[in-house]
Amino acid sequence: MPGSPNNFTIEGRMKTMLDIQRNWSWSLLIPGINSVAPTTALLDMEDLLIRCRSISIPSRSNTVTQSDFMGMKQFFPGKPDVGGTVGATFEETEDMAVRRIFWEWEQNIFNINPKSALTAGKSRRPLKRLVTKDIFLVMYSYAGIPLPKSVRFHNAFVQSVGDVALDYGAGESVKYTVTFQYDFWTLFPDTTQP
Repeated sequence: MPGSPNNFTIEGRMKTMLDIQRNWSWSLLIPGINSVAPTTALLDMEDLLIRCRSISIPSRSNTVTQSDFMGMKQFFPGKPDVGGTVGATFEETEDMAVRRIFWEWEQNIFNINPKSALTAGKSRRPLKRLVTKDIFLVMYSYAGIPLPKSVRFHNAFVQSVGDVALDYGAGESVKYTVTFQYDFWTLFPDTTQP
């Protein structure tokens, strides 16, 4: 609508719009990390707030359902496609603390043994609840203030911890990728819910 205060013209919303979001200002938050990696996470560590070199905000899409009626094609929004994996690349320090946390988390998923502190006496049925966490991609403004929305990956777990290339001739830091599997992702907090 002409003259609307919310239009994207130089004199409209663009004039008072906030700064752009930078793609280098973010961190990964895993609340309650000691519940999935009880021996490698520090005893007083409740949450793991970590910076990593790279991560992506995954895409979201709807599959399309087609209906053919009397020679006409009609298209309807179908199932949402919001699940999948996300890979995060970390740069390791000499104590290897973060890599050991991810190794233990992964170990507790596939090594169901009666002596494990995490899975002792548990059946396979509640295992997902025990080894998954909601993880958050927290983004920051240029001034270092958290933005009002984060990306929440629901029921995430470590799918794989990538290999590390070591090379006498190289002069770079040790980097590896952790792939997280998740059910779906949303913006957090979701103010559309009642």
